[in-house]
Amino acid sequence: MYVRISTQLAETGSIPEHSLASAVEKAEIAEALGIPLNPELLCCTVYGDLGAQPYPDFSEYPALSSLDPWWTLSLAEMEDALEIYGAIVADAILDTGVMVNVWDIGNECIFGFAGVAPQPFPGALEEELGLNWYHAPDTIDPDIGLESVYDLIFNMTEQQAISWLSANVWPYEAH
Repeated sequence: MYVRISTQLAETGSIPEHSLASAVEKAEIAEALGIPLNPELLCCTVYGDLGAQPYPDFSEYPALSSLDPWWTLSLAEMEDALEIYGAIVADAILDTGVMVNVWDIGNECIFGFAGVAPQPFPGALEEELGLNWYHAPDTIDPDIGLESVYDLIFNMTEQQAISWLSANVWPYEAH
């Protein structure tokens, strides 16, 4: 069984539902059926894909709720927060007794991960996150926010996009 998990703790009523609470329910079903679970930690507040990689919102997690805004954190601070978040999620899933066969980290992360990403497609996630939700991760690399996913796809050659991503996004994702 496959389940996506956002950084939302409680069920939101959205369709599809990606909260940790919903994932735990699915893990319990998988455990009862005796089938393995394949959880995907999106590491963002709402579903992100190639058009937009939103940042996480840890405000519901007591161990992480005192963080400064995500886009202002250093890479080390982000890594620490993601490690704590990963442990919380792993404990919640594994406490159900389910067997996990693969832990997926991120989703369609060619153009970024956990909010460390270029500008999204025009209008992407505005319904879910509001107008002007995107904040450049300038403490990581100020060049990231100067580029857009649109330009990488439509205004650069594949080699130019690979070169730019290799220099400005992928080294940080690897951490």
